[in-house]
Amino acid sequence: MILRKKFDVVERKNLIDVCMSLKRPSLALVGGQVVDLILHKIKKADVIIEGERVAFVGDVKRVLEPYNVVEVDGKFLIPGLIDAHAHVESVMVTPSVYSSLVIPQGTVCAIVDPHEIANVSGVEGLKAFLKECEMVPFKFYLQTPSCVPSSTGLETSGHILGAVEVREMIEYGFQGLGEVMDYRRLVEGEKEILEKIKFVYENNGVIDGHCPKVTGATLQAYAAGCIMSDHTARRAEEILDKVGVGFYVMIQDRPGESAFEEMVDVIKTLDVNRICFCTDDIEPDVIVEKGHLLSTVKKAIDFGLDPIRAIQMATLNPAILYGIQWDLGIIAPGRYADILVLDDLKEFSIEKVMVNGNVAALNKRLTIKIEKTDSFSMFKNTVKLKNELAPADLVIKVDAERGNVYARILTLEGEVEEEVLEIMEYEVSPNPLKNIVRIAVLERHGKNGNIGKGFIKGLGIKRGAIASSVSHDSHNITVAGVCKEDMYIAVKEIEKSGGGLVVVDERRCLAKVSLPYFGLLSDNINVVEELKKLRKAASLIGFNIPLRRFMFLTLPVGRGKFKITDKGIVDYEDKTIFSPIISLIS
Repeated sequence: MILRKKFDVVERKNLIDVCMSLKRPSLALVGGQVVDLILHKIKKADVIIEGERVAFVGDVKRVLEPYNVVEVDGKFLIPGLIDAHAHVESVMVTPSVYSSLVIPQGTVCAIVDPHEIANVSGVEGLKAFLKECEMVPFKFYLQTPSCVPSSTGLETSGHILGAVEVREMIEYGFQGLGEVMDYRRLVEGEKEILEKIKFVYENNGVIDGHCPKVTGATLQAYAAGCIMSDHTARRAEEILDKVGVGFYVMIQDRPGESAFEEMVDVIKTLDVNRICFCTDDIEPDVIVEKGHLLSTVKKAIDFGLDPIRAIQMATLNPAILYGIQWDLGIIAPGRYADILVLDDLKEFSIEKVMVNGNVAALNKRLTIKIEKTDSFSMFKNTVKLKNELAPADLVIKVDAERGNVYARILTLEGEVEEEVLEIMEYEVSPNPLKNIVRIAVLERHGKNGNIGKGFIKGLGIKRGAIASSVSHDSHNITVAGVCKEDMYIAVKEIEKSGGGLVVVDERRCLAKVSLPYFGLLSDNINVVEELKKLRKAASLIGFNIPLRRFMFLTLPVGRGKFKITDKGIVDYEDKTIFSPIISLIS
């Protein structure tokens, strides 16, 4: 469902009547320990539910006999979790399948910016996304994407969203402005981005930010543009900088990318009221194997964060930020009966997840039926390579049959190193012994047929190729590998599937994840097993970095100065595009 402000007079009268002992409630959770996030304490109380909402918290004897009673025997009751910043598309499934994955993990609501879909299919894609979200019990708070594409002039997206489109989506039912990623446009005072912010702000929407490593006067200028939050902090000092300019700060656990324990240590010294947890981008198999937002909460507690404060960061805090605190965030009268029943506050083992007053999951198994829809039937076949492709199109050629070149080599950290590479039959060769392989980004929206080509260091690939149509944020096709024929086959497999991820070795497809909707999503839970197999296949060719990191090599506004897009090697800060070849060595 789409979480919107609404007031049902009949529903509210029923809640009042239950409290005043004029009506029997539908359900009571009896004998539990309610985690009170307002008074910062745990209290013994029964939770009385009428319909979809909580009517009364206290002694069940104070109301008329409930129709149904569930004994929870001293177990802990906490509000359902709210993911403060999420991209459903990164889970690679439709909203209905997404709901079935995260509800058993205790997440009942997400603040969602569907800018991945917007980059592929624009306004019509966003409308279809909203339509599907309306049909499931999970609660979505949808934001209008602010930066489509993420960086004007440095990449080719399928669509562009200007101020007119932002206004259209707010009027259609979206409620805030998604992360303002192109922070330079804002701090340079560009009129269009300011017009987007103005319209959303004046319509009571929250304006989310995205400013990795931005500090000093630039950070303050960004905040002065009416940015209200940021989710890109990876270290303690970034948290302090961003809280210091008045942001709500969302913390995510990215092993190998963020210093999570260090961030928790600094949070312990702060008033946590303006700090939340989020997942941002997470793959479906990770959710199944390691958990969703609750695993982040538990990890923070393991590092010494007070359990009640940790729960607050995943419930009440995002509810207040996004103005949904009268519906979610605490267990109190009038709020939706979205409640987790836990064995304890250490292991956080979930016994029950209640959504809208019904048991939706037991022991991490979904107990409700979430139907598939045909909302996205019009958004297949979005992979449209403009030109006929050949293996030779994926390599860098020079005007010399043999010899060497000085080349710019991208790193995983978004920097550029200079290396000497060999020329073989007019083609510049990779050097897998030095962990340097080919990389190419192919425009796939049928716009211009661009192919940005280069070399990258650090993927670990020794042979074969890996390719993905999930390539933030314009979602062109990214392919990396040693052998151009394997790279070609991987791209063609993605084209044939209408999107997805592929691993190829010795001209043979080892594994594939099919994502037929927008080239980003599947409506089949089997994507979890497909992704597990793909990870194993990728390791066989030497690929040894998180898959998510590979998907972000193409994001100009991500961490690091240099990225690769369909236009080549780009420098976001200076808005320039570089050739991968510096010079021939005579």
